[in-house]
Amino acid sequence: MKVFLQQVDSYEHVEPVVFRLLEALPVVVPSTGYVLIKPNLISSRKATLACTHPAVVRAVARYFLSKGCRGVIGDSPAFGSARKVAKACGLLEALQDLDVELVTLDVPVTKHFGHFTSGISRKALEAALVVNLPKLKAHCQMRISAGVKNLFGTVCGFRKPLIHCRHGDRKGQFPAFFVHLMRALPPTLSLVDGIIAMHKTGPTHGEPFDCSMVGASMDTVALDTAVYEMLGLQPRDVPIWRECVRQDIAGAFPENVVYPWMTPRDFVLDGFEVPQNLQPQAFGLRRLMRSLYRRRME
Repeated sequence: MKVFLQQVDSYEHVEPVVFRLLEALPVVVPSTGYVLIKPNLISSRKATLACTHPAVVRAVARYFLSKGCRGVIGDSPAFGSARKVAKACGLLEALQDLDVELVTLDVPVTKHFGHFTSGISRKALEAALVVNLPKLKAHCQMRISAGVKNLFGTVCGFRKPLIHCRHGDRKGQFPAFFVHLMRALPPTLSLVDGIIAMHKTGPTHGEPFDCSMVGASMDTVALDTAVYEMLGLQPRDVPIWRECVRQDIAGAFPENVVYPWMTPRDFVLDGFEVPQNLQPQAFGLRRLMRSLYRRRME
């Protein structure tokens, strides 16, 4: 599994690097249908740091438009609509001259995957290609949020907190959901925005950390493994990584990952802090109702 890593000092210089990354990947550019570009548009609160940077999303959109693809940019935010979050983080302005569609990933299709059932957005399931654009962040429940975790945004609306309720208090079930969801989606490439990451906590209330890194792979698990190694973590530290190892997914094992360009050892990220004590993954009734209320208000 090849993972391409590259140092980038600022978002001003990210577009040529994104083009080079995408050209390096063995991606089959679809001639029909549409490409779903799936950034992290979690919330309009602290959106500038919590969301995938607009320059990264714009660069990816420009690349696929240059290949003659129809581009759709979408997410199902934790709170609010994709358009509202996109406006808050500056993405709406960044896309104003591009012929792309911006959508909230709604219209659920009931999908059975592994031993799970949930409503996945029809827009995600019917895409010819999913381009997953995670923001590298510390996470209060998963310790790190990267490629596999970002695909949770293909689950529609309030069904996400319901997953917390159904599986969050069952040992290993919550991270297993993410892994099975990843496998239920169309062909996916992942490109991580780690130029200015979020550390200490997350996914919304952390602090900025300059990693000066972008990376891409056709194997989302392998890309995540590169990130974990970069941060000096072990599978026991990260529930999703531990689950990928348990399921014997090849990309979860560092010895299977090939780095044609830079390697995780080339990035010195001393000082990047992750949560030491993880919060419960389960949502109780009170938290579920509060979450549903915030969704309605935002």
